[in-house]
Amino acid sequence: MTPVRTQHALAGQAYAVPLIQPDLRREEAIQQVADALQYLQRVSGDIFSRISQRVELSRRQLQAIGERVSLAQAKIEKIKGSKKAIKVFSSAKYPAPEHLQEYSSIFAGAQDPSLQRRPRHRIQSKHRPLDERALQ
Repeated sequence: MTPVRTQHALAGQAYAVPLIQPDLRREEAIQQVADALQYLQRVSGDIFSRISQRVELSRRQLQAIGERVSLAQAKIEKIKGSKKAIKVFSSAKYPAPEHLQEYSSIFAGAQDPSLQRRPRHRIQSKHRPLDERALQ
């Protein structure tokens, strides 16, 4: 039995968590809870891996900036106590690219794991058929 999906999608939302219907039999509810928990585990794993990749990228950028700062600091220390006249040449333009890199979300290109085929479960339970006597 596949769960009924009620989605309240927001713009840019990459994942849709399945809702579990309240009027299910116990076996069906347990199966859907287990499926929903497996789905949440895959989603959280994907989210944390994307965050780790972004942190690693930022760490490398910071390390490159730190190396540039160290080099500039070494040059400053080299000329710091000098009594000799120093001529500084600099360009009239700030050394930056023409267009800055656009911000990209860590969820750009993320695909919802719920779009993949999921196994169907056949629940075998022994319920008595409802009759007039059972209803009374």
